[in-house]
Amino acid sequence: MSSQSKSVLLGDSTIRQVFEYFRDVYKKYLKKLPLPEGAYSGYGPLRLQNEKSNTFIEFHFHGLPSSGSKLLLRTDYIEFIANRLNSGRDGCEVVYVLSVWAHFIAAGKEFYLQRLLAIKEAVKALLDRCPTAKVIIKGANTKDHPALWIAIISSEWNIAAHEADLRELFQDEKRVGFIDALEITKVQKYKDNVHPNRKIVGELVNRLLTYLCCSNL
Repeated sequence: MSSQSKSVLLGDSTIRQVFEYFRDVYKKYLKKLPLPEGAYSGYGPLRLQNEKSNTFIEFHFHGLPSSGSKLLLRTDYIEFIANRLNSGRDGCEVVYVLSVWAHFIAAGKEFYLQRLLAIKEAVKALLDRCPTAKVIIKGANTKDHPALWIAIISSEWNIAAHEADLRELFQDEKRVGFIDALEITKVQKYKDNVHPNRKIVGELVNRLLTYLCCSNL
């Protein structure tokens, strides 16, 4: 086993919430590393380290498209998921947790499928190359619609349609885990929000840890 292991959260701000949960809840065990010069905290790269075990947790935005308020990104911090998985720089003792949905709803089905196909090819290549690596996908969650244009562009129907495409594309890759955030948030007692209540994030973390600790994935 490598002397260093790493969990890399790649995706949108809903997976950044998982990073922030680890940062805040397990701060006794995890040291927050400095943000690289010029990087934006919403997009990363953000890193935590457990010095005793030499274990790292990292968050990095999935690259364009970006529909957030910070539309200007430094090009040296833009990294697409497929490129990261293909780079090999994280080694084989790695867990990748992917969340690819919120910024893609308005981009259309064809664009989304092209991105997912590139990610799937990179995932397959990674797992063939590194059988000890793990890949887990966090699906979409319900969200709020504070304005009419948001309700039209990112309606529950559009979210469900994109989610169906994601699941269908990866259903034959049995080595990939899946966290059903949509089902969890459909039955929550909290108001729908693109960034779910922290107790919901805690449940997502529980599902993630179940995959990592109690699964042959």
